[in-house]
Amino acid sequence: MTTESDEPESEFDELLEEAGLAMTMGDLDDALELFDEAEELADNDLQHAHCLAGRAAVFIGRKRFAEAVDLLREAVEFAGDEAPASVHCNLAFALDKLRRYDEAVAAHGRCIARHEREHGASHPRTLRKRGDLAYSMIGLGRLDEAETILRDVVDGLARKADREPDWYTTALINLGYFLLRSRKDPEAAIRTFDRAEAMRDRCSTEYRDGFSPELEAVLLQNRSEACDAIGRTREAAELRDRAKRLTTRA
Repeated sequence: MTTESDEPESEFDELLEEAGLAMTMGDLDDALELFDEAEELADNDLQHAHCLAGRAAVFIGRKRFAEAVDLLREAVEFAGDEAPASVHCNLAFALDKLRRYDEAVAAHGRCIARHEREHGASHPRTLRKRGDLAYSMIGLGRLDEAETILRDVVDGLARKADREPDWYTTALINLGYFLLRSRKDPEAAIRTFDRAEAMRDRCSTEYRDGFSPELEAVLLQNRSEACDAIGRTREAAELRDRAKRLTTRA
């Protein structure tokens, strides 16, 4: 008896898989060629949408955001209600980069709604995408709403910290950066960065993979900016130096 898992992958699926691997390796030219090849084999609207979304991801990688937006909107038209959350997420990201924040808010909302349907409102992935929405709110000057979202995301991920320590730490860094840049409150930012550092120390002792060097570099860089703002210049310089060494090593 043949089960669904025993079915061989189609040539279309194999091309998409190869294109995804090329994207992961940073081979954008190869990825684009593979998505174009897959497009020639697509025989339904959802497959066309996947190819369009893949090509859009390449353009995002090349910082050609306006072209990515056009492709992603076309992908949404093809896929309709079946459009995966990632399509709406990438559309929102590209719109944010173009500073088209009103449109980005709508796209973030569709992404979040899809994650809520698939995973639930308190799932780490849903919470993380709500954090992305805050960026658009900041762009629109809706700071109170942005702060509420960022704090809710921190609180939600705090309950999932053992499961997703990097995501929780990122949420703390994002809140701290907001307090520093948007609220002009470096002391509150530093207190938030303190919580992120506590999670870093916990990661180094409790988790096999430890703490991401890239994430720690971001934390150190942001904390250095907060220290500069309150006149702790020597500490700020030391933090920047540590961040630079981490970045070079990574």
